Amino acid sequence: GFHHGLWVQRIGVSGVKGRMNSPGAGPGTHRFRNIRAMYGMDTNAMPHMHLSQRSRVSPRTNGQVAGTKCRTTATPRHIWTTLVSGMPFAQVSALRSAYRQRAPQARALMAILVTGAAGFIGSHTVDFLLNSGTAVVGLDCYDDFYDPGIKERNLVRARDFDSFTEIRADLRDPDALQALPPDIDCVIHLAARAGVRPSIEDPVLYGSVNVVGTLCLLEWMKARSVRDLVFASSSSVYGNNKKVPFSEADPVEEPISPYAASKRAGEVFCHSHHHLCDMSVVALRFFTVYGPRQRPDLAIHKFAALMKDGRPITMFGDGTTERDYTYIDDIIEGVSGSIDLVRRDDPVFEIINLGGSRTVALAEMIRVLGEETGVDPEVNQISTQPGDVDRTYADVAKAERLLGYHPRTDFREGVRTFLAWLDDDRRSRAAGATGASS
Repeated sequence: GFHHGLWVQRIGVSGVKGRMNSPGAGPGTHRFRNIRAMYGMDTNAMPHMHLSQRSRVSPRTNGQVAGTKCRTTATPRHIWTTLVSGMPFAQVSALRSAYRQRAPQARALMAILVTGAAGFIGSHTVDFLLNSGTAVVGLDCYDDFYDPGIKERNLVRARDFDSFTEIRADLRDPDALQALPPDIDCVIHLAARAGVRPSIEDPVLYGSVNVVGTLCLLEWMKARSVRDLVFASSSSVYGNNKKVPFSEADPVEEPISPYAASKRAGEVFCHSHHHLCDMSVVALRFFTVYGPRQRPDLAIHKFAALMKDGRPITMFGDGTTERDYTYIDDIIEGVSGSIDLVRRDDPVFEIINLGGSRTVALAEMIRVLGEETGVDPEVNQISTQPGDVDRTYADVAKAERLLGYHPRTDFREGVRTFLAWLDDDRRSRAAGATGASS
């Protein structure tokens, strides 16, 4: 029943609905034993098939552990999770590999782990995957770098999906990693301590979260035989590169901030695990991402909020520094293409720029924000901050070739969409605050 992925339909829905909770009962259990025997699994040691015993955080139970009753329906992912329950990880890997060869539809049985799931890019990635029919395990520690309440709101839509499992944990916690579900076959690693300037104040923290956290994740992937990884790097690794646009082949041995150094270290560790463990890795160097849900400490969000409140903004330097602003929808297109790339048969290691391939000067960005908000901005100019680069500018030829990536969003158009979201978000929070106080 594995052919063309139809084994889920043939596994016996009656067994899933009623007989799964009876030890040794029903065609469902029998077919599970046949499946395992087909791939050399130890059927004598097989635990009874209890779909009801899969623990997950459910939005329909206000975050409580769900799964105390047998489900009335079974998705392919539920079947797979039950199938591999109690198996050693090596056997899970063998079964996964064998099934991939037998049926390309095996992807429906697996889940993608997204770290940093409640963040700006992470939550958009989660929404995209869920809307495309992919099961997602979202991990986030909800740290206090910025208001955790913002992150809570970022995942409101995701929590409406039964195919979404939310886990609140730190990547550096080995117990939390060991407790992750067994049906993960791909990781999108977006979790990081962000920000160039804050990294100068606390480089040890950045090394711990961004470097040690990434290494812990890579070691967990090795232990679980999870092969496919999309890693979020940063354009900051280029430092003050004099050559433009920035190419992936340019030297990156001279980062000028702890944040940039931590991201480059993450790339290097990813490569070592690719070499030693046959992992398939795409490291994406993001260039100044903006759009709805952008972090409140980033310039576009911060400046727009200050302008709307009639307050002055602080401009570092003379306004000539340039950034390659990349709209979030274009970034998600690149992430999607990267998932396809790492899932090819042969392991790959690629570092790829994702940018808008156009620079916008700081003064121009402020001017566009003023025009789109209808505000004449009051600007206080101060000296350039240590760690800031003069320019970022992405050469995206490699992304176009390998990912089919084509950034489409004009900067002003993206700013308008962001401002519309910002207005909606402010109204929603104001309404919530009014309701809470009444």
